[in-house]
Amino acid sequence: MFPGHNVTVPWVTQWTANCTSYGSPFALDANGDIDPTNTQGGPILQDFIKCEEDCQQAVDEADFAAEQIFESEVENSIQEFINNYTNTCLKNLNEKFIVDYPEKEYHYTLYYYDQAGNLTRTVPPVAVKRIPAILLYTGTGGLNIINQLRTTGSYSIYPGHSRVGQISGSPSSLLAPNLFVTNYHYNSYNQLTAQETPDGGLTNFWYDDLGRLRFSQNAKQLATPCYACATPVGYGRYSYTIYDGQSRIIEVGENDEVYVFTGGFPPSSSFLPFSSAVNIQTFPSQDGLQVTKTYYDEAIVANPVASVFTGGQQELRKRVATTSYEDAEDASDNTYDHATHYSYDVHGNVKQLVQDNQPLTVINEQYKKVDYEYDLISGKVNAVHYQDGLPDQYHHRYYYDAENRITSAYTSNDNVHWNRDARYFYYLHGPLARTELGDEKIQGADNIYTMHGWIRGVNGSVLDEQKDFGLDGNINATLQYMSSQLGVHMNFARDVFGYSLDYYNTDYTPIGSATVKTNLTANLAANAAYNSTPGLFNGNIRGLTQVITNPLTNQSYPGLSRWFTYDQLNRIKEANNYLQASVSNDLGISLAGTNDYYEKFRYDANGNILYAKRNGYTGGTFNNSMDDMF
Repeated sequence: MFPGHNVTVPWVTQWTANCTSYGSPFALDANGDIDPTNTQGGPILQDFIKCEEDCQQAVDEADFAAEQIFESEVENSIQEFINNYTNTCLKNLNEKFIVDYPEKEYHYTLYYYDQAGNLTRTVPPVAVKRIPAILLYTGTGGLNIINQLRTTGSYSIYPGHSRVGQISGSPSSLLAPNLFVTNYHYNSYNQLTAQETPDGGLTNFWYDDLGRLRFSQNAKQLATPCYACATPVGYGRYSYTIYDGQSRIIEVGENDEVYVFTGGFPPSSSFLPFSSAVNIQTFPSQDGLQVTKTYYDEAIVANPVASVFTGGQQELRKRVATTSYEDAEDASDNTYDHATHYSYDVHGNVKQLVQDNQPLTVINEQYKKVDYEYDLISGKVNAVHYQDGLPDQYHHRYYYDAENRITSAYTSNDNVHWNRDARYFYYLHGPLARTELGDEKIQGADNIYTMHGWIRGVNGSVLDEQKDFGLDGNINATLQYMSSQLGVHMNFARDVFGYSLDYYNTDYTPIGSATVKTNLTANLAANAAYNSTPGLFNGNIRGLTQVITNPLTNQSYPGLSRWFTYDQLNRIKEANNYLQASVSNDLGISLAGTNDYYEKFRYDANGNILYAKRNGYTGGTFNNSMDDMF
C-alpha cells in the first residue's frame, strides 16, 4: 500500500494508536499547517494520501459488486416464485370464456382485388354464407369443419366463392350456390378484358395497340345469329367503336361482320374472328345496326341543314358538328333517323342547335332550331329561343342575382310581349326561401329548412292563409311576413298545396313566431304515430304530412299524415297513415288511423323486394287492397 516503506500490521496498529493518543500523526509548523518533514514515527503525508485514495476505490468497487449481487438475487427470487406459483396453482387450470351478444352486422358485400389494385370480384350479401353459429359450439367437430373449408375450398364461403359444394355431415344450409358472384379480368395494362355477371353472363372486351376499346361482346350478342353474313362462318354480333386520327370516336354501333384475311402463296382467304381486326379502323365495313356517328370540325358535305342555321354552322374547329343515329345503317352520311347539328360562338358555347328528324319531312317539320344567349362574364344562359320567327316559336329569358342565382324567369310566344312565370327569393345563407308562380301571382311556395339544411316543409301542413308561412291571401294587417312586412302577399292566391317533413321531435325551432312550428306539425304530440315512431337523425324522413285543395269546392281535402319505419339498411319497411278527422280542424288535433294507403315491404339480402302490400283508397264501399304478396 505504501511503496518504499515496510508497512506491517503492527505498524498500522501503532500508527493508529498514535493518531488516537496525539490527535494527529503529523506535526504542525509555525503557521499551523502540517509539517511534512516531521512524521512523528508515521509515513510521510504523500504516502498517506495515496493510501486513502486506494482504500476508497476498493470500498466503491465492493459496494457496486454487492449491489449487483443483491439485485440479481432479488430477480432470481421473484422468477422462482412465479415459476413455483404457475406450476403449483395454474398447471391443471382449464379456463373457458364465452360471450353472448346480439349480432349487429347483417349484410356483407365482399370485394376482391389483385396486386395492381384492380377489382377482380364482388360478392353481394345474398351470396355470403356465414358458418352457422351452432357449428362453433360443437367442440372439435366445428373446428374440423372450419379447417376443411380452409384447406379444400370446397364450399362457397367467404373468402372463397369459386366453387359450389356441401361439406359432408354439415347442414344443408351450408350449401351456397355461386349464382351472384361477379368476376372481372384485366390485361397487363389494367384494362378490363372480361366481366362475368349473374344476369348478363360473360362480356369480353378487345383493345387496339393504342389501348382504345374497339370491340365488346356480351352473352346475348354471342348467341345472336348472323343477320347479314356473306358466308356461313359467323361469330355472333358485337359492339364496335371506330376512331379518327385524333383518337376521337366517330362511330359506334353493332355488327356481325367477320374479318377476311387474304395472304400467303398462292394467295388464299380465311375467315377470322372480328377480334383479329382491332387495329384496322376501316373494319367493320358492312352496314351495322343502331349506329351513332359523330362528325367534327366541319359540316356534313352536301347536307341541306346548313341553310337552317344563321350564316351556316360556325366555329366548328375541334368541336362536334353533328351527331346522327341510324337504326339500320346505309352508305350515305346524309340519311339517318335523326340527328343534332351544332353551331358555336367564339367562346365555345352552343349558339344554335338544330334537331333533325328526317321521318317528319313529309309534314315539313324536319328541322327544329334553338338559339341561345349567354352572359359574357358568368356564362349563364340569359335566353333560349325556340323556332324564333316561326309559328310555333317560344322564348325563355332568365335573370340572376350577384351570386348567379336565378331570380326570375320570363316566357313569350312572340319575343315581344313577356310574362313573368316565376320569381325566386333566397335566405341570406343561400337556400331557396320562396317561389312566386305566375305573372298574376297565382301561387307562392315558401320553404322551411332545419339547421342541417334538410327541407322541413313547403307552405306547411295547414291550408289556412293566416297560418301560411308566406301569408299568401291573408288580409289581416296585424300579421307580418319575415318579421317586418305587413300584407306584402295579400294579393296572392291562397295556397292550394302544402306538406311538411318530420325527422325527429326537436328537428326545427323557428327564430320568430312559434306559429311556424305549429303549422309544420300542428299538434301531433298526442298522436300515436308521432310518439311511437322513433326519431331519425341520419336524414331519413320519419313522417310526411301533406294536404291539397279540392278544385271543385276550393276547400282543403282532409290531410294525410304518413309515418315510416326503416330497416338497418335504410329501406322502408312500413308506412302507417293517419287522416285528418275534419277539414275544419288543424291537422294533428284529431288524427284517426286509417288502413288506406298502407304499405309494407320485405326485401332479400340484395335489396330486391320479396313481398309487398299496398292499399289504395277505400271510398267507403270498395276493397282498398292493391297488392298483397305476403
